[in-house]
Amino acid sequence: MTTRYIKANLIYGLVIFATVLLAACGTGAPPTPEPTTTTAPEATAPSASSATQAPQATTASTSVPTPAPQPTSPGTEGPKSAKDKAIAVIGSEPEKLFFMATADAHTTQVTEQMDYYIGHLDKNTLQVTPSHMIVSWEQTGPAEWVYKLRPGVTFHDGEPWNAEAWKTYAEFAGVTDFGVGAYAHTGPYSVEPVDELTARIKCGEPCPLFDRGLNVSQTHSPKQLREQEFSNITIGAGAGPFKLERWDRGSKVVLTAFEDYVPAPESPEHAGPYLKELEFQWRTETPVRAAMIETGEADWAFLLGIEDTERLGPDRFVTGGTAEIAQFRIDTIWDPWLRELDMRRAIVHAINCQDIVDSIYGGTTTCRGNSGAPGVFGITEENIKPYEFNPDLSRQLLEQIGYICDLPNSRQDCEAKIIITSRTARIEKNEELVESMVSFMKDVGINAEANFVETSIRTAMDLCGIGKEGAGGTQIGWQGATAATPPTCEGGVGVGQILEGIGFGYETLDYAKFINRHMLCESARSTVCVPDKEEEWSRARSLAGEERRKALEEIANWERENIYIIPMFDLFAIYGVNPKLRGFEEPRFDKHTFAGLWRFEE
Repeated sequence: MTTRYIKANLIYGLVIFATVLLAACGTGAPPTPEPTTTTAPEATAPSASSATQAPQATTASTSVPTPAPQPTSPGTEGPKSAKDKAIAVIGSEPEKLFFMATADAHTTQVTEQMDYYIGHLDKNTLQVTPSHMIVSWEQTGPAEWVYKLRPGVTFHDGEPWNAEAWKTYAEFAGVTDFGVGAYAHTGPYSVEPVDELTARIKCGEPCPLFDRGLNVSQTHSPKQLREQEFSNITIGAGAGPFKLERWDRGSKVVLTAFEDYVPAPESPEHAGPYLKELEFQWRTETPVRAAMIETGEADWAFLLGIEDTERLGPDRFVTGGTAEIAQFRIDTIWDPWLRELDMRRAIVHAINCQDIVDSIYGGTTTCRGNSGAPGVFGITEENIKPYEFNPDLSRQLLEQIGYICDLPNSRQDCEAKIIITSRTARIEKNEELVESMVSFMKDVGINAEANFVETSIRTAMDLCGIGKEGAGGTQIGWQGATAATPPTCEGGVGVGQILEGIGFGYETLDYAKFINRHMLCESARSTVCVPDKEEEWSRARSLAGEERRKALEEIANWERENIYIIPMFDLFAIYGVNPKLRGFEEPRFDKHTFAGLWRFEE
């Protein structure tokens, strides 16, 4: 198995994903559609003519006249498994088993099994389909939806899933205060219970793509959210196919099948579980994870490297998409140098992304100049074009702004340290990537340094921004502030200067997610605050059709010109697998894992 073959296989997979992605975008979201009720769209082959169209704003309901599915015990229905337990290996130990308070990809592989998402996108058509928590939905107004919830669903602590439970969840996920990642997908909303299994969604603004946004909303027990301090919750009580049996700190997490799990017969991925036990271990180095597959110590390994496939052979690995990009957040508000646009320009023109991709990743991915990929609503060929590698321009800019010392215009804080803070094991060769960026920056005269921290520290920094409740962050001109004061967040951390954001996802195929999280003053995770643009940028996420496209493209153009992040390259995923493992032959486009489908052949 050669690297060239792997590269071709990955490129082929990305092309297929892009084709389906573009086809799923439909014919453009109507500005203010009349409420309708129809059946869920059937899976159809992608159409080439739809490649330039906008994501469809779903205004339809899925009416499924089937009996309410009953909880099933493992092994009583569906395919049989030759063994009852699977061992999975990820790259780092979870900091919390509470999805609402962590965005780490390795941790998410565990929490996803404890609680699937409220909404669901079919992995082949990218259309919205029913899930184990919702049966049907209807958009009843520009800022209103009505959902029918699946009956019989309970959380692992015995609390029922109903409209009141969703209302409690929305009090945390539908506002900016807590930094819950789901907010970037759905925008602001609240829930009004109509009856036990009917919920009226009241968006804070028009929300034509709300149904797609639920694809990244993992809810948790309302009892837990009501009775515990949000920041103190470390283990969430979900409603997924596996529940926590025990967490041996430093060693493993053991999940067991949740006997009261209610599957969704309309959506094949919401079946099972077929295993009785699922154990997660962690190893930082990808060769060690690959060796565990090779020796049979593990049945599934997350995010291996290209070189690892050489030792495994074609029967022991599969490739998939991630709908993610490697990017780095910049403090554009408080840092005295990074708030200077020319400093940020000097940095992006100093880094040779293509050289990094070729030398570290074997040329297997594509450099980007923005957050997203072709097909994401708001992204164009121009605003995603990589920044030119131009070290001479970088040196010129650094001299002009007085960063370089011993010049007539040198500032007192000339050649101040610029630190890139990162985890060590988010992706293959994570440290090499960051060290290469630092090296390129040093080559043009930037006093750059890499700072590798524990995942928990990096997550706390990622969840820190100007809109973080109680953190004290201010910006001149925002909410009457006359000074810019940096926030202090959980554990006493700040936002950092340049913070690794490898794995930012665009699962909803819409640039509004990036705006919600990284460009608004109201966001608890934003280090960008342009008061004069806040209303315009907030309004863009409420638009539909061509009006939405135009607004998002303009904002994406603005971001590329003003450089709020350092965009690097597309991510892909390589998984190690036991050759007898079934239910994971074709990984999803977005890295979501449905281990309820896993089983073993004889």
